[in-house]
Amino acid sequence: MAEEFITLTIDDIQVSIEKGSTILDAACKQNIYVPTLCYQPKLTRFGACRLCLVEIEGFRKLVAACTTPATEGMVVHTRTSEIDAMRKTVVELLLLHHPLDCLTCDRGGDCELQKLAFNLRVSDDRFGFKVEEYPVDDSNLFIQRNFKKCMLCGKCVRACDEVRNVGALGFFQRGFSTVIGYPYNKLVNCEYCGQCLSVCPVGALISKLSAFEARPWEVDQVRSVCAYCSCGCSVILEHKRDKLIKISSREGIGANDGLLCLKGRFGYDFVSADNRLTTPLVKTDKGFMPVGWAEALEFVAKRFNQIKREQGAAAIAGIAGSRCTNEENYLFQKFMRACIGTNNVDNYARLEHAPSVTGLMRSLGVAATTNSLAELCRTDAILLAGSNITASQVIAGIFIKQAVRNHGTKLIVIDPRSMEITRFADVWLRPKPGTDLAVINGLLHIILKSGWHQQQFIAEYTLGFDEFSKSIAKFTPKRVEALTGVPAAQLEQAAQIFAQADTGAVAYGMGITQQPYGLDNVSALINLSLLTGKLGREHCGIYALRSSCNVQGACDMGVLPDYLPDYQSVAQAEHRQKFEQSWGVKLPADKGLYLPQMLIKAQAGQLSAMYIMGENLIHAYPDYNQALSALKSLDFLVVQDIFPTDTAKLADVILPAASYAEKLGTCTNMERRVQQVRPAVPAPGEAKADWEILVELSRATGLAMNYTSPAEVMAEISQLLPDYRDINYKRLAGDGVFWPAQDGEGEGEGQRYFTFEDFAEGKGRFSTSEYHPPAGEENYPFILITGGILFHHATGTMSRRTKGLSYLCPEGYIEINPEDADKLGIKEGELVEVVSSVGRVQAKAKVDDRYQPGIVFMPNHFANMPVNKLIKVKLETVSHLPASKYTLVDIHKLGV
Repeated sequence: MAEEFITLTIDDIQVSIEKGSTILDAACKQNIYVPTLCYQPKLTRFGACRLCLVEIEGFRKLVAACTTPATEGMVVHTRTSEIDAMRKTVVELLLLHHPLDCLTCDRGGDCELQKLAFNLRVSDDRFGFKVEEYPVDDSNLFIQRNFKKCMLCGKCVRACDEVRNVGALGFFQRGFSTVIGYPYNKLVNCEYCGQCLSVCPVGALISKLSAFEARPWEVDQVRSVCAYCSCGCSVILEHKRDKLIKISSREGIGANDGLLCLKGRFGYDFVSADNRLTTPLVKTDKGFMPVGWAEALEFVAKRFNQIKREQGAAAIAGIAGSRCTNEENYLFQKFMRACIGTNNVDNYARLEHAPSVTGLMRSLGVAATTNSLAELCRTDAILLAGSNITASQVIAGIFIKQAVRNHGTKLIVIDPRSMEITRFADVWLRPKPGTDLAVINGLLHIILKSGWHQQQFIAEYTLGFDEFSKSIAKFTPKRVEALTGVPAAQLEQAAQIFAQADTGAVAYGMGITQQPYGLDNVSALINLSLLTGKLGREHCGIYALRSSCNVQGACDMGVLPDYLPDYQSVAQAEHRQKFEQSWGVKLPADKGLYLPQMLIKAQAGQLSAMYIMGENLIHAYPDYNQALSALKSLDFLVVQDIFPTDTAKLADVILPAASYAEKLGTCTNMERRVQQVRPAVPAPGEAKADWEILVELSRATGLAMNYTSPAEVMAEISQLLPDYRDINYKRLAGDGVFWPAQDGEGEGEGQRYFTFEDFAEGKGRFSTSEYHPPAGEENYPFILITGGILFHHATGTMSRRTKGLSYLCPEGYIEINPEDADKLGIKEGELVEVVSSVGRVQAKAKVDDRYQPGIVFMPNHFANMPVNKLIKVKLETVSHLPASKYTLVDIHKLGV
């Protein structure tokens, strides 16, 4: 339906704007300045500050521009003597209880009230009245609240409620005693995201991390990409004299639209941590000894060449990091294939979303999320499975909450855990752990039997429907309820909601993929999208909620044993030939070792050397004992990282790398958005960017990769990878580009969502799978679920070295249901021992009812509580993912 426009006149300028807009909207559209303090474009209009008062011809009094609708033919004046006098009075009243300490205020020079006072020539207090004062509130770890400076604009309250859907702040007291604060003066729901900080127009809220580090005009700003999760948020790195002092964002930019989580906003001081690696280290009989770069790289090259000569290239393997840039991952796999001569190369995606790569390639021919994150905000129905999304991919979680609140989106959650996102669900399906496939097949059965499937869509755009339809016939609601514990009525309600919605999205996380039959789970979710016709168009897609900032990019760049860059099979001669012509070498045709196979071969003495770039494998791999044994069995291990991790301590050579804030490159987030990473500060000591190390190492091995900048690497990528065609650094100057990026002359943003023309066969292919119930094990009565929490990320390499995040959650724990805790005589905070068939770990008990009796949870970020000591992996047979999401354990209270 076409938008209806109206025309009005503001300060003798005609403005056309959508009907329903306010006068302030119209003024902003025409860049006509109207002062405000309480206005924020994406928040409800509040009208509290009264600074946006304007005159409308025919009206008896001044009105607030932010709350008054614009109407056809309206004539508005924003500057008259009466308006200026009124605004000046408003500012004078605001200054009654606002200290005039601009010289020492952290916001001095960047304060909206200060600017208004200057513009209106407010110089003294002519009222002489003082309101009640409150002490500074320091209860928040990251944010200081100064009540004296608060304007009561309410932006922080509305941002917390409307944007984050948290509601940790509110107005308290009345009249002159009114303050903004926390209920009962306690941080009840605060997520420490800093959204309130980002909208405060004055110095009432300041960041404790950056307070008094620099004046606004002393700070240089660099736009980059957050180093944590796969949302790939745009961030502004603020730095002064080679020191990173603050991270912010800006509304309207990037995938995050200015939003950040606490890790993205406050989790940056690891960059300047004292224990950063600063010089190459070589292990000797006396321990690690610092050496120069030339000596270190010559030694590494000599050992690699020796092993290759004596045992063959297949005796060497490489594992790349999901937080390294696209250029670095591309060079890493090129080094392994062209310089070493092996396809034994893999990345962290193997441990988390390998079933996504395999399942999406098998069904659609594309190994990526099909639609943009922004589309979630206006999707009619969302099915979220196996993801604590508001802790692990926070910004995507915010988009889903906003969709429910603002668009009326119906949300279905499949997860055994009680989480923040389940509060927003219309239907929460709570299956027994390990039974997700039965639940999804049950939904498919109901949709098909009820005739809610899209028959014309299926006939035109899918393959394999007949075989698929037979395979789900036995998943009746009653049987599924018996298998999973999910009531049949709930299952039917969820099926109807999703099937009958006009648009719908499926999003899933590692709770789906990291199961023994994770590929079957992923394939069943793809089946759901195909059956209901929710693919190939806007607001209809599949979202693989990956963990780290460049997991997608690492796979795109070919850090996989069976695929060259852009998922071009190593087994196909025409694919190899293209890269051979470009690289000037003959490439191996045999598929390489998957990461789990590398460890098995190393344990058996059949793999001699390994090169690990940017991954703490000891804690990333779900079986600690196997990873430790394998790495100790190697003849030669090289680790390239920013910290001396537990994996690095096992190495023969440690190469110090630059962090994300110290190098140039690109990353690809979960929605396929390629964005530029830019340096703000220099790397410490002699540390180098990973791409520089790889270039210099290639020269030392005798087959030089001669690049002088990441831009040159991207130029090669754009030539050899069809989906990255026409991507260059000039084009990435703004919000990035979605691949596939072919846009003629290299203009535009690429494709936000896939159509069926982008799929391998022009169609989607249904899959079939056999349900396998989770196995029990005598003497281990509890099901252990592992995963991430809000305060940390992945193996904690960065977040545990961030003071604030470590203070909020300094150590691991085990969550246990109150009923189970009572039976075992366990109280909150007591130390317990968790025992499995392969190991034991001690942890403090955290008693709550987020999990049903018989289910416990342990976070996987902590080296001092390596939960992967408890896990004996089972390999998913097709995608080769080492499953970790279903482990049976027992719990013993210590000291009894």
